[in-house]
Amino acid sequence: MTKSRQAIDTIRGYYYQFDLTISQILEQKNEQNIITIEGIEDIDIASIDGNTTIQCKYYQGTTYNHSEIKDAIIFFAEHYASVKNSPDKKISYKLYGHYKSGHEKLDVNLNIDFFKKHFFKKTSYKEVKDVDGKKTKEIDKITYKDQELGFTNEDILDFISLVNINIRGKSFEELEKHVIDQLIENLDCSEIEAEYYYNNSLAVIRELAKSKEIVSRKISKEDFKKKISKSNKRIFNIWYSKIRGKSHYNKYVRKSIFDDRSSNQLRIFLIDCHGFKKSELLKTLMDISEKWSNMNTSKSIELFCPYIYIHNYCENELAQIKNELIDNNYLIEDGYYYLNSSFNSKLFIREPTKNTCKYRTNLKILNNLKDLNSVLQESETKYKIIFQFYRSSPFFSSEIVLNHEIYFQDLECIKEMILW
Repeated sequence: MTKSRQAIDTIRGYYYQFDLTISQILEQKNEQNIITIEGIEDIDIASIDGNTTIQCKYYQGTTYNHSEIKDAIIFFAEHYASVKNSPDKKISYKLYGHYKSGHEKLDVNLNIDFFKKHFFKKTSYKEVKDVDGKKTKEIDKITYKDQELGFTNEDILDFISLVNINIRGKSFEELEKHVIDQLIENLDCSEIEAEYYYNNSLAVIRELAKSKEIVSRKISKEDFKKKISKSNKRIFNIWYSKIRGKSHYNKYVRKSIFDDRSSNQLRIFLIDCHGFKKSELLKTLMDISEKWSNMNTSKSIELFCPYIYIHNYCENELAQIKNELIDNNYLIEDGYYYLNSSFNSKLFIREPTKNTCKYRTNLKILNNLKDLNSVLQESETKYKIIFQFYRSSPFFSSEIVLNHEIYFQDLECIKEMILW
């Protein structure tokens, strides 16, 4: 398996656990039940009916063997041993996994003998030499975890009654589809809206999982729904791109935020252009101007054109691009009246010109983030939206305007997202 394939499988494993966490949250009947991320296990659920701890295993290309889940069962047993004599010992243990094959190996009676043989038994080996001096291994000793933990047969039976093992879990795609369906049902929304909430859900779970304190990794279904519904920005990151695939991801971004071309919005495009060829960037800017302005019509009462900030780009080359835009009859505005003048935000945000004027501004180019902040403060336009295209990490944040942070790989991605 290639390193890139291994990396994708690792990412899918993480997201499979995130999806299962989201699914467990959404299926709670009582919205006050508390779900802990990375508590005793991957997912802990506290309800008035008792507590449940869940471990998730995703092995799409692996054949199931009992050794695959042995460590998880041992961990469950150790926890059971620590609480079995306490009054609040009642806790259920769930192991949820997806394997390529081998499921029939667990289609047996999960009794004391089975647990002892396949989960509790530990065989240690030692290295010996035969008469010819050849090294071999032979059994050194056999121990049983249940004996180490002081379990009686009654304890083992009680423990088994609390353990639920499901190795026929949904595939990655099936679980994701199930989560989307749950979001549609819980939030009474369309499928495309559910995709948006799904992305927000992943962001919420990631943030919870990163918290060091366990109290900060707890959330109820009620609070979870509030968090994913009130987010003031949509997150389209590299992980989501890798999971979805480039084409699907680009299409999803387009449908999510670029279907609306109404004129009462001030659209600001921030694009990380480091390393892009000048000719490619020039063509992209022209296309954005054509697509996201109405400067070529005389019928519209309200004229508008896009604002663009080009990040990580040489000043000299940016000046050349401005010249070439003008040479190609794309009149631009950058907020500077004359050579060596200061940036004038009023000049920059003024109306693109009247219908009767021959010279109409096709594109407004911001030279730096300081100028962008000035424009955001000065503009009285009610609806302002930032579309921030980044390749490593977002480079701009604002508390006063909707800011979509969008991961992209190359200019072709931008074309597929916004120039349909």
